[in-house]
Amino acid sequence: MRILSYILSSVFGVGYFPFAPGTAGSAVATLFVYYLYYFNLNTSDGYYNLLIIVLFVIGWLSGSFIEKNERKRDPGFIVIDEFTGILVTFWGLNLAGPYFFYYLIGGFVLFRIFDIAKPYPISGLENVRGGIGIMADDFVAGIFANCILKFAGYIWKIYNA
Repeated sequence: MRILSYILSSVFGVGYFPFAPGTAGSAVATLFVYYLYYFNLNTSDGYYNLLIIVLFVIGWLSGSFIEKNERKRDPGFIVIDEFTGILVTFWGLNLAGPYFFYYLIGGFVLFRIFDIAKPYPISGLENVRGGIGIMADDFVAGIFANCILKFAGYIWKIYNA
């Protein structure tokens, strides 16, 4: 259980990247979304939704275990929260089309801004103890980034109609 918690919460070691492990975890997640798109998995597909739920639960459980084991709140090598947050960022977006890479880059940048700046209510969620606190702030950062991407896509369609 201990080894599995460390492997999963660090997303198979990505969290041990020597600098900016959160950004590394977000980059790997963005590449994962690209991979899913390449194999035609729609981000509003039931499998994508299930993946987000499963990763959230794994992050919650492993994060709680690691916080107790390390006696430290939200250790830096835990990046499953960033990974899940990036998946939330792209949830329900139609990534097909000529603007695919703009969505990927924009989503990555927006998520990192919200994850680092932690505007209200994200900042309050970070103070929740245990794995739920580790996961919740990045989940909400993903929701914020997702809303902006959807709004920008909507405006773009209206402007170019």
